[in-house]
Amino acid sequence: MPYCSVFGCSNNKGTHRFPNRDNSPVRFNKWTNFCKRKLFKPTNNSVICSHHFKSQDFDDSDILKQKLLGDKYKLRSPRLKPGTVPTIFVINNDKNSDGNATTKKPRSERIKNQEKKDMVESLIAKKSNIDSYEHNKKEVKLSCTEDNISDVEENASYTDNDFYDDPDFECENEEEDYTEEFDNVENTEIKYCLVFINSLLTLFTVCNICKSKIINKKWYAIGATICVRSECSEGHSSKWFSQPVNKQFSKGHVHIATSILLSGTLFATFKVFCSSLKLVMFSRTTYDKIMNKYSYPLIEKIWEKKRTEQMNYVKESGQLWIAGDGQYDSPGFCAKYCTYTFMDINSGCIVDFQLIQKKMMPGDLEKNACKQLIDKLIGTDKCKIDLLLTDRHVGIRHLLKTSYPEITHEFDLWHLSKSLMKKFKTINKKYEEVLAWKQSISNHLWWSAQTCNGDSEVLVTKFTSILKHIKNVHEWEEDGLKKLVNIHH
Repeated sequence: MPYCSVFGCSNNKGTHRFPNRDNSPVRFNKWTNFCKRKLFKPTNNSVICSHHFKSQDFDDSDILKQKLLGDKYKLRSPRLKPGTVPTIFVINNDKNSDGNATTKKPRSERIKNQEKKDMVESLIAKKSNIDSYEHNKKEVKLSCTEDNISDVEENASYTDNDFYDDPDFECENEEEDYTEEFDNVENTEIKYCLVFINSLLTLFTVCNICKSKIINKKWYAIGATICVRSECSEGHSSKWFSQPVNKQFSKGHVHIATSILLSGTLFATFKVFCSSLKLVMFSRTTYDKIMNKYSYPLIEKIWEKKRTEQMNYVKESGQLWIAGDGQYDSPGFCAKYCTYTFMDINSGCIVDFQLIQKKMMPGDLEKNACKQLIDKLIGTDKCKIDLLLTDRHVGIRHLLKTSYPEITHEFDLWHLSKSLMKKFKTINKKYEEVLAWKQSISNHLWWSAQTCNGDSEVLVTKFTSILKHIKNVHEWEEDGLKKLVNIHH
């Protein structure tokens, strides 16, 4: 484990690596100067420990995960926020205030001090357990697992004092929280609330049939649904569900599963959230069944309907300009799937997409997926593609040039700028002064494309003029003509 690079600090726990020199040169220099070491050149293993950063410099999500998950979230040190710079210069080299090195205490003395500390902590823990037992001995003992259903009997009566023992407890913005009222519950929009079991069971005191006192009540969980069985002194029994239930699934289960899918959250991540909150929830098997029976068929039906409307709009407009791009399931040459998407430039809507798997057909995945989409639009949908905007993919360029010469092919400026910036990584290592012009050259490319009025020759002429600007030359002769370029910065 590398030690902290700051002068006088020998800590090797909770360390953070230096920022990338190519991506953040200014921040990299600030980290280097903060170390206060002469002729210091950080390497890939150079680090600075957490003692030199403020508490607000760390990522709030990591700190929250540590508090909620505890031992389940094993992270050596919370991550730093983007753009963070060390500001606290702390010397941790076992020296006293006079600057003289201090000697460590004998091993036997340190062991005795540690034993005393452990003894005090154990006594405090025992006292807290006793206080917790005295506080919770009147509460109902509830047991609920994820997939199994367990009936739990009520062992005590419930009062407001059992839930709010703190005399200073009060609800924040109490007036604002309870101002919303509904005259007709059936016609209102569906809303969901988080309810404590103890608070819920206090409502079951009187029988709904004969208004007599309830003498026995039990509750159990079916996934995210709570069921309460009650029996009154007259022998009437009733069953209450927290959600509308049919023969297969609860209505709320379908809403929760679909919301997880549409929000882009993984079910495993959502399950960790429920576990940390001790929120009853259905299993992964139930989630998959809901997806296959309800969510996926509904999404496919809506997609086909919207696509039909979009294709009718394109045919009526008589002009089809398409932007296409592919996305792999993993970087590099180990990708197994490729999703290629076509978007209508005029409306900004997705026209179609194609998912292709490796070894389905020989050749490049992105090229084959693009070819299938073009054939589908031209052959099946009877559309004429006027322009196709893509990245600088060599296979797609060759495909359009040889197989579809009637389609105008243009390159996306964003991909062109990205490719140009990649070339600076190799140049920066040999010519460090070029790094200062990196962002200016990228801005000049975008400005040239914006002011060329669609003329490719003007675009090339304006962009190559950056070579003159770098030399601080703004007036020159070209093809026997004297040119004066107005600089727009």
